[in-house]
Parts: sequence; structure tokens; C-alpha cells
Amino acid sequence: MQIKYKDDKSIESRIKRYFDDLKKIEIYKSKLKYFEDNKYLITNDINQDVKDIKAAITKMEFKNKDVELIIKNLNSEEKIYVESRYKDELSIVKVKEKLYMSKNTYYKVRKNVIEKVRKLVL
Repeated sequence: MQIKYKDDKSIESRIKRYFDDLKKIEIYKSKLKYFEDNKYLITNDINQDVKDIKAAITKMEFKNKDVELIIKNLNSEEKIYVESRYKDELSIVKVKEKLYMSKNTYYKVRKNVIEKVRKLVL
């Protein structure tokens, strides 16, 4: 049973990394927009920075395609759970309150999400 717990935690970590990467991608895109908007004002050569940022964005988007696909195919309750728990980083109590769930329902939804991710990621 210890292994299953570890697997569940690793799956939750994978979902969390997906949302962390989304935040990083937004930061990178913001930086690219800044470079583009100010390319005539910036005196140093930014071409390599732009290439590096675009490569990082592409790598993160590719790495996260599987989780993105899974999240798109979750039902609405599961999507809200995933976004609340891993994107917004709400506590278990706050997620239960937000979704008006009992403790048992919360863990049932969590289990369903983890099983869906497990099928495609592991």
C-alpha cells in the first residue's frame, strides 16, 4: 500500500508541475512581448535570449501535452478540483468548501483524477 501512496503523490506532483510550468510560460511570453515592444530601445543583442525563451516555452508545452489533454477531458467538478488544488494551491478544506463537498466526496474526486492521470502518464 505504501507504493500506491507514493504513486499518488508523484501524480499530484506531476499535475502541480503542469500548473507551475503554465505560470513560467506566461512569464516567458511576457518577456518576449517586452522584447518585441522595446526592440528598438534595447541596445544589447537579445536574439539569443529570444531563441532561448522560445525553446524553453516549446519544451514546457511539449512536456505538458499529456496532462493538458487529461485536464481538458475531465468533467467540470474534476476540473474545478484540479485547478483549485494544484493551480490555485488551495488547502483540502478550502477545496471542499468551494465545491460544497463532504470529505468522502473530496477523496473520491481526487482518486478519480489521479486514476485518469495515472492511465496516461505512468
